[in-house]
Amino acid sequence: MKTKLYLILATVLVIVGCTTTKLVENPPGSGKFEKVVDVDPKLQAALDAANSINEASKPFNTFSGAVAIGLTTIASFATWFARRKTAQLNATIAGVEAKGGSDVKAAIKSAAMAAGVENSLNKAVKSVTG
Repeated sequence: MKTKLYLILATVLVIVGCTTTKLVENPPGSGKFEKVVDVDPKLQAALDAANSINEASKPFNTFSGAVAIGLTTIASFATWFARRKTAQLNATIAGVEAKGGSDVKAAIKSAAMAAGVENSLNKAVKSVTG
């Protein structure tokens, strides 16, 4: 029982860590970009490969249905988590812009500079605030 629990927790942690952020032009051709969190292409490629192997092994794999359900569940969870992460990022930026004082904004800018993400943070803030 403990082994199954550890396996499930490890899988969830891998999925949670397999998101990536990218800038998307919304609406297309407008010149306005927004930061979107998406499922990591490496995870998507791995799921596609596993799904292909599962389909190829259907004639002799009695568990192919269960494997397909598991892969679909993983893909759905990863997509849900990426959408949730995007919403959290946008809500945080909007909240700081609306009610954050100059001290808060200066602290965030300092932390972003120290982490080397100031440019991407500026783009994300501009995409939310307009």
